[in-house]
Amino acid sequence: MSEQTGKIEKILKERELDLGPFLRDGLDEKKIEKIAEDFQGDKKVLAFLMQTSTKPSIEANRRTVQNQVEAETWLKGYCPVCGSLPFLSLLKEETGKRFLVCSFCGHEWRADRISCPFCENKEPGSLQFFQARGRRVVSD
Repeated sequence: MSEQTGKIEKILKERELDLGPFLRDGLDEKKIEKIAEDFQGDKKVLAFLMQTSTKPSIEANRRTVQNQVEAETWLKGYCPVCGSLPFLSLLKEETGKRFLVCSFCGHEWRADRISCPFCENKEPGSLQFFQARGRRVVSD
C-alpha cells in the first residue's frame, strides 16, 4: 500500500493527473480502473484512497441534505441522500424499527422490517439474513 500511495502522490505532484473533474463526476469504478491502468497502479488502493479522502466532504454534505429528507417515510432500498446502496441493516429502538446504512455517505434511513432492499422481495419464507450468534447489540 505504501508503494502504491507513493506512486499516486508522485503522479499528482507532477500534475500528470488532475483529480478535480474525476471527483466532481463521482467515484465511478470504471474511471478508477482506467486511471489505475493508465498509471500502472493498483485499482483497489486508488479506490480506497479516493473514497477515504472524499469521505469528510461527503459526510458534511450528507448532514446538510439529510434534514430535507423524511427518514420515516423513505422506505426504498437506496439512500435518499446520494442514491447509493446500503451496506448494513440495523434493528433499533424498543419498537424494533429497521434502518439501512448507506455504503457511500453513511446516512441511515428507515426500511421495511421484512423486505430485501436490493430485490424488494417481501415474502418472509424466502428471505435470508446473517446474524452473529450469541450477540445482541443494544443501541442507546
